[in-house]
Amino acid sequence: MRVGRVISLALAQAGANIAVHYHASENEAETVIAEARSLGVQAASFQADLAEPGQAEALARQVLQRFGGVDILVYGASHFQTTPFPAADPALFRRITAVSIDGAFHLVNALAPAMRERGSGCIITLVDSSAWKPWHNFTAHAVGKAGLLALTRQFALELAPAVRAPARACRRSCPRSPRNRPTTPWPRPAAWVRSPSSARRAPRCPKPRRSCRPKTPADQLPRRYALNRGRDRKGNNASRSSPSATDGASP
Repeated sequence: MRVGRVISLALAQAGANIAVHYHASENEAETVIAEARSLGVQAASFQADLAEPGQAEALARQVLQRFGGVDILVYGASHFQTTPFPAADPALFRRITAVSIDGAFHLVNALAPAMRERGSGCIITLVDSSAWKPWHNFTAHAVGKAGLLALTRQFALELAPAVRAPARACRRSCPRSPRNRPTTPWPRPAAWVRSPSSARRAPRCPKPRRSCRPKTPADQLPRRYALNRGRDRKGNNASRSSPSATDGASP
């Protein structure tokens, strides 16, 4: 709830009404609701287990009924728990990835039609560095964040141009472990997805390859190359023999 609390109160300070989702941290959610209401906006909390498709869809219906629509969706639900591999409990892997991937899919699937009908909307997903670089002993978390990032790219492609879908990478440091030493630079803080129409063209090669260079006229070719033009691979004279010294001379 720490990241969600900061985002919720920042949106409330900007004048947005707030719908806060929680799974088990009811007290923290009610505290955020009270602080948001003190800023003069409407706020309400909703409980749901996003690993269950039915509860995610019910959450979307309750929010739409309470507020009439959603302009900005910030999805940061995550079940942060160690999952070494090989896994002793495969069910835990399925649950963690279900919260990160399935929950986002079902929630956005229920809210996106209303956004497209209004002609505007924004879906923000929260990921971390495990989406690019796996973390030791956090197999399910890394797979869930990588899948959420791929799903966000698909949201941006399918819902454009009415609905924007950026992914924000929170600067969460990976848990300390001998295998979790940072070996690659930190990725870009945001993975903005561009539509194919706005994609940049590939830069041209400053030095064109030999196949791209203009062909040299026959009269400027080296003499050895000009003599061999009329011979095939076996050395026999081909039908298209090279011009002789008398070609072009007057009879």
